[in-house]
Amino acid sequence: MIKINYYDLYREMKNPSSMRLNMVLYALEHGISQTAGEFGTTRVTVMKWIKRYKEKGRSGLCDVSRRPSHSPSRILKD
Repeated sequence: MIKINYYDLYREMKNPSSMRLNMVLYALEHGISQTAGEFGTTRVTVMKWIKRYKEKGRSGLCDVSRRPSHSPSRILKD
């Protein structure tokens, strides 16, 4: 298999969930370490996407907002 750099492709793609699905399916078949090497990412990243895929299915592979749900020191506008 051709080595893929996950982070470079992620920046260029509009919908990276299809690549993440390929990565998860490859990991389930070949293992986490080999997948991390082939996709040019870390084992932690591969494990994160496998966990999300197992919990939520394909919808778990979509980007999630990083905005905090609670911000106690926020300044309120009048």
